[in-house]
Amino acid sequence: MAANPSTSSDESTFTMRLSDDQKTKKSTNTSPPVFPQVVDRKGPKTIGIIMIIGALLTGILGFGDMQNQFVEEIPDSEIETLLATPNSQGENLTVDDYQDFHDEARSSHAYLFRGALMFAGSLLICVGGVGLFLLRKWGAITGLIGVAITLIGGIGGGLNIQSAAAEHLGGQLELAYSLQVYLCGICMGMCGLIAALPLFNVGARNALNGKAMEIHFEEE
Repeated sequence: MAANPSTSSDESTFTMRLSDDQKTKKSTNTSPPVFPQVVDRKGPKTIGIIMIIGALLTGILGFGDMQNQFVEEIPDSEIETLLATPNSQGENLTVDDYQDFHDEARSSHAYLFRGALMFAGSLLICVGGVGLFLLRKWGAITGLIGVAITLIGGIGGGLNIQSAAAEHLGGQLELAYSLQVYLCGICMGMCGLIAALPLFNVGARNALNGKAMEIHFEEE
């Protein structure tokens, strides 16, 4: 029995239309695929813990300097202990020499300047560390402000103390106080880089923003 020509023609027309519809859908579906970007929550938390530990150590040093500002006379036994090493290597420092150095540092408010700014900066660094641990962007900014304040206090006050050491002590103790200034600058510089890292790392920045951003990759 011969096939009906009209039926065959209708099937061919339907097949062609279906094929055209599929091509149209493929050509119109040009939206690029979406991939979620990696969110790094562990990094900022780790940096926050490091900042808190560093802030505690810095705060202790700053508090010690503030105490030195209000100590009028250091006990002779403590000074003799401090001078034992340099004197054993050829220095000829006396208790009066170190006391004069201490008085000069106090009169220039070097202890107070360095201690107060380092202590205040350490509080901000600690708050910033807590903020980073909680994945808050303001934590990194607060930490950077604290680092800047600590750096100013450490270098500014340290230079005044080093100047007093050069006038009354010299030798190894002058070198030691000079190294304190450089060490403060290096440590605060590294702390600043660590605090700023979450602001530049893409995964950490997404975690601080509180959402996973999306990247579109266009197919060629």
